[in-house]
Amino acid sequence: MGEPEIKSTPLLVNGILYFTIPDHVYALDARTGLELWNYDWVDAGGHLVGNRGVGMSGDWLYFLAPDGWFISLEAKTGKERWKKKVADEKMQYFTTAAPMVVGNHVIVGVGETRSTFPLSGIPRSCDRGVTVALVQ
Repeated sequence: MGEPEIKSTPLLVNGILYFTIPDHVYALDARTGLELWNYDWVDAGGHLVGNRGVGMSGDWLYFLAPDGWFISLEAKTGKERWKKKVADEKMQYFTTAAPMVVGNHVIVGVGETRSTFPLSGIPRSCDRGVTVALVQ
């Protein structure tokens, strides 16, 4: 397997560029290219085909790790705020999409490889704050 590829759509907010590769979130100064921080996720066996980016609301970033975890980070520091398991990688579910923020909700999608194409998605939503109870 070679070097990881950037398959995410970068997010530019207030001069900071956020992007992902599988198991990592990066924050760079958009003018200088200097790394401000990076977040390392220890994967437990997810599909490492790619990660499509982060969602943001206020001072918080949201992303999906390939092994089924939905994670929130502080945008300024990259410090983990919370994490919630949303899919079981052992059942062939995968989580590579970028979360989407709509109003007070963060919407995430879970894919699965057990069906024939087109793959069915399993949408989930949570309050963007500390509450991580998922709505199905």
